[in-house]
Formats: sequence, C-alpha cells, structure tokens
Amino acid sequence: MRRILPGLMMIVAVATAAACGSTDPAGDGTLTILLTDADGEVEQAVVKIERIELVGGPGGPLLLDDSGWMGDLTDLRNDIVTLVGETVVPQGNYSQLRVIVSEACIGVDTGEAPDDVYVSSDAASVECDGNEVGDLGMPSLPQTGIKVIFQGPIEVTGDQKILLLDFDVAQSFGKQAGGSGRWVMDPTIHGVVLEFSSSVNLTVELADGVTLPDPPTFEDFTASLGGDGQALSAGGTASWLFVVPDDYELDLVPPAGFTMTTTPTVPFNVTVEPSGAEDVTITIDSFQTE
Repeated sequence: MRRILPGLMMIVAVATAAACGSTDPAGDGTLTILLTDADGEVEQAVVKIERIELVGGPGGPLLLDDSGWMGDLTDLRNDIVTLVGETVVPQGNYSQLRVIVSEACIGVDTGEAPDDVYVSSDAASVECDGNEVGDLGMPSLPQTGIKVIFQGPIEVTGDQKILLLDFDVAQSFGKQAGGSGRWVMDPTIHGVVLEFSSSVNLTVELADGVTLPDPPTFEDFTASLGGDGQALSAGGTASWLFVVPDDYELDLVPPAGFTMTTTPTVPFNVTVEPSGAEDVTITIDSFQTE
C-alpha cells in the first residue's frame, strides 16, 4: 500500500469529541469520512451511497449517515468530498465498516464514442452518458453493503486516527463469466489504519528575470511526491493530503522540450513530520528550450 492517498479511497478521520487524550470507554468520538479517486479503466462509475454503518462495537450496528451521497467516482480524481462530517460515536472497538450502495451505473470505453452503459436493476437516480446496453449486477450490496474488514479492530479513543479505505474502481467492476455480457459490481476495498497523517504543500516560483513562454504555463509542469505525480495549478502550486510521516523524494519535471535549473536542485528529499503541513518552495533559476 502506498503511503500517499492512492486509488479510490474513503478516509475516516477519527477524533475525540471530549477532552484531548480522553480514553473513557463511555465517552464519545467523532468520525469524518472523505472520498476521492484516481485514474481507472472504467470511464464512468456513478453510485448512490445510501448510508455508512460502523458495526461490531458498543450497542450493535451504528448508523453514521443516512443523508446519502451520489456522484461519479471518476470525477473525484485528485479531489475529495466529505461523505460523513463529525458524526458522534461511542468510544470503543468496532470490527468493520459497511457501505450501503443502492444504485449504480458504469460507462465502459468501447474505443469509440459514446460509452456502453450498464445500469443496476430498479435504478431511479443514477445516470451515465452513453448507450444503455445491459445490466450491472450488485449482489447483496443494497442490503448488506460493501464490508470493509481491517486487520484488527477499529479503535475509537481520544487519540486522532485515520482509517484509509482503498476502493479500487478498476478491479471493482467486471464482466460476468459465461458470455452473458452482463457486468457485475464486486468492490475491492482494503482497510489500513494510519495515525497522525500530514500534508505537503508545494509552491513553484520564478527567480528574478526568469519568464515562461506562453505556452508553456505552470500547468504543463508535473510535480511528484514519492512517485505520486500531479500537474501544477495555474499559480504554480500542488498539494498532497493524508501523507504518512516519512522521507519522500520530491521532483519537478518541466514540459517536454524544455530544461531548467532550480533551487533546491530537483529531485530532493522531504521529511514529513506527524500531524502537520510541510510547506516547500522550489525556485526556477533558468528555463530554456533543449
């Protein structure tokens, strides 16, 4: 598992609602669940999440959210949305999370526009662009949901904790065996416990007298932290969230056909400390065509 937010993920931030450091088993804690996605083979994956349950703890199944969320998971690449915000839960140990998905549709790239669309039975809300050609099976997902089981119990105490759920879109949808042409949603989700995660914020600036041709712009540069690459924003910035404390290589690659020198010289190592934000600046000292 990579140490920086990978794949399609839900993040469950766990923090106490009482005094800092409280470990009172009768106390409460709060959960915040975020959702994001990275590149996958499915072009569209619109799901309706009815609710999320935290089960196997004090008092039996616990409803975290019944307001629901609907959206295209592939739109969340390099973005995050909040599924559950600061829901109060009793402190204690929980065995698993369940994500109840009532409807879904996918758009599959055929090599030519439009996509082939597969829709779950009785779907009333989800929509995918393209030609509907078949059914999307979701065995038991509207009833028992997607079960996310961790290597150990999910411990909600006074200490801040992050539960990382890696939901792999590319591996979660596939054709049913037997040549029926039907697609099936069989989610692959792995749970990992991360503690005291941090963020890294990069700013790229030009030294005095250095200019960029138009094009390229900052958006044509690629920055990467520990191999996790992304394009710079128009203002020359990039950010990585939920980074596990460790040493990482930070690199900045210019657009094709150009060379540059920087301060500090790239790539270089960045040490990420627990529970903080690491602000890094790279200055482009020269920029020219190859």
